[in-house]
Amino acid sequence: MPYSLETKKTFHSCLYTDNILAHFMKWETHDLVVYSKQKHSVSPGPRAREVDAAARGETYSYTVDKFWVIKQLIEDGQLLLITRTGKQHAIDQNDPNLRKATLWERWYYRQRYREIEALL
Repeated sequence: MPYSLETKKTFHSCLYTDNILAHFMKWETHDLVVYSKQKHSVSPGPRAREVDAAARGETYSYTVDKFWVIKQLIEDGQLLLITRTGKQHAIDQNDPNLRKATLWERWYYRQRYREIEALL
């Protein structure tokens, strides 16, 4: 059976959602990370996954992967992340929605990461 993208997502979600790797994760500045952000709207975008309709179907709840870079390590166990637009977010380093970008993601989304690194 070939290795599919769905298998890869399931494997990574098991590791990261259960926070198994959080204790072994060593964060450094300029690390490329992926943050799975929960969103709600009337029309999910093309990168939306885990889409659920509201009871009456007027809005949707879904998850979108955000591709950010670590700008700074904060002493209280948080990471200061920077987005492509220059926004900054302080996220706990043990947040189950935060993980390092895989080799594939780093290659496939390299232009996004280059835009962010230009801001650092």
